[in-house]
Amino acid sequence: MSPSGRRMGEGRQQLGAPAGKRLLLPGSRGSPRGLPGGGGPGAQRFLLGLFVHAWLWAASGSSAQVFNLSLSVDEGLPPDTLVGDIRAGLPATQQQQEGGGFFLSEDSDDSPLLDDFHVHPDTGIIRTARRLDRERRDHYSFVAATLLGAVVQVEIRVNDVNDHSPRFPRDSLQLDVSELSPPGTAFRLPGAQDPDAGLFSIQGYTLAVAAHELQIEAWDGGRPRRMGSLRVDLRVLDENDNPPVFEQSEYRAAVREDALPGAEVCRRPLDREAQAWHQLVVEARDGGAEPEVATVRVSIAVLDGGERAFALRSGGSSGVFFLCVDGPLDRESRDLYDLRLVATDAGSPPLSTEKTLLLRVADLNDQPPLFSQENYRASVSEAAAPGTAVVCVSASDADEPGTDHARLRYALVPLPARCNPEALRPTAECGPFFSIDPEIGVISTTRSLDREVQEAVELRVVAQDLGEPPLSATCLVSITVDDVNDNEPIFLKQVYNATLLEHSPVSASGLWIYGRPGKGWR
Repeated sequence: MSPSGRRMGEGRQQLGAPAGKRLLLPGSRGSPRGLPGGGGPGAQRFLLGLFVHAWLWAASGSSAQVFNLSLSVDEGLPPDTLVGDIRAGLPATQQQQEGGGFFLSEDSDDSPLLDDFHVHPDTGIIRTARRLDRERRDHYSFVAATLLGAVVQVEIRVNDVNDHSPRFPRDSLQLDVSELSPPGTAFRLPGAQDPDAGLFSIQGYTLAVAAHELQIEAWDGGRPRRMGSLRVDLRVLDENDNPPVFEQSEYRAAVREDALPGAEVCRRPLDREAQAWHQLVVEARDGGAEPEVATVRVSIAVLDGGERAFALRSGGSSGVFFLCVDGPLDRESRDLYDLRLVATDAGSPPLSTEKTLLLRVADLNDQPPLFSQENYRASVSEAAAPGTAVVCVSASDADEPGTDHARLRYALVPLPARCNPEALRPTAECGPFFSIDPEIGVISTTRSLDREVQEAVELRVVAQDLGEPPLSATCLVSITVDDVNDNEPIFLKQVYNATLLEHSPVSASGLWIYGRPGKGWR
C-alpha cells in the first residue's frame, strides 16, 4: 500500500455533489443507501438535503482545497485488509483540524466501490470488503470532502499478482505435416492467453517433448513460474511419392471364346488385414478419330468375413439407399460391426465423402446353458451336520452377459432313491437328503445321513436361464456317503447251549456261535 497526497489547487469554489454521484455522509457506516435515524423516504431526502446544504455553506465560505491520494493493494488478499487512510491525503496541519469526518461521492450508482471496500466516513480508514480481482477491475476512484471544504480525490490501484496460468484455447490439436516438408518448415500454432499483466503474463514457449507427439508449454515470469501446456499430435501426411508395384511383372490368363460378359479372367488375391481399401480409375473411350475420354474412380472396400452380412440397396429415389442384412448374424461370434460408408459423385475428378457406422448386434436367447462337467462326483461323511456343503456345480451361458438370457438358476430333479430295506429302522428315512442353492449351485445336506440306509445318492441338476422362452441343461451328480464306526456288533441269540464229550481233543469243535455284524462292523 502506497499512499501519497499533494495539493492540487486553491480558490473559492461552489462544491457540491455532481450529477450521477452517490453521497456517503458521516455516521452512515459505509452504506449510501440509508441515513441514520430511520424514517420514510421523505424524511431521508430531507436529512440528505440538510447535510448537503450545510456542507456547501461551509465550503463556500472557505478556500476550497483539492488534494490527490493514490493507494494500491494487491489482488487476492483476504477481506478486511487495510488499504489506507483518507486523512493521509491532507497536509499534516489539516489532519489535526479535520475532525468531523468525510462526505464520500462515488462515480455512479453502479460503482462497485462500496461493494468491494469498507470506507469509514468518520475515520477515513479504507479496508477491503472482499477478495479483489484485478482482471475484473484494476482501479477505483471516489471523492472525499471535509466539512471545512477540503476535497481529496482518492485513486485505488489493484496490483497484479501471478494468480493465473497461461492457457491455450484448446488442450490438444492434430497437426498435419507432409512427409515431403523440408527442414525449417514453419507451422502456426494457436497462442496461449494469460489474464495477468506485465511480467506475470506470457514470457515465452518451450517444446517439452520432441517426437511425433509434442507438448508445447507457455510460461510466465512469476516466481514460482506458472505454466500452461498444449499437446500436439503430429501426423505425417502421405504424399504420392511411390509408384504402384505389381506382384508379378507379367500376368497370363486363358479365357474361353464363349465366356459370358463378366466372367473372371484373372485374380488378384485380397487380404483385408494387408489392405482394406482399393481405388481404381476406369477409363471410357469412344471410337472417334480423336477419341473422347472420360474417367471415373471406383472405390472398393475389402470386407471381412463377417461384414458380408450387410449390403446397400437402392431405395428407388435418387441418393436414397438402405443398409440391409445380407447374411446370418451371430452375436456370440461377433457383436459389433465397424462399417465404412463412402459416397462418390460422378464429377471429374470425382469427389467423395465417407462415414463410419457402428452396428451392434442385439442378443437373442439362442444359447442354452452349458455345465463345466457332464458328471460330478463327490463324497460326504455320514456324520456330517445338516447344511454341510458337499459339491458346487457351475454352468455358463454364451448369451450377452448381464441380461436375463445369461442369468442362470439351479434346481434339483428328484430321482428314485436306492436304500437298503434291511437296514431301515422305524425312525429311518430314505432320501431326499440334499438341496441346491439356486444362485451359485452349491449342493448341501438338509438332514443327517445314514450310510447303512443309503450309501450312494444320485442327483440330477438343472440349470435354466431367464430368457423367453427359457433354455436349460442338466448334469448328473453322484455322491458317496462315507462310513463312520457308529454301530457295535450284535449277537443273534442272548443264550447259547453246547455239549462236549469228555476227553475231547484240544481245538475240538463243540459249538458254533453266530452273530450279526453291527452297522459299520467289519
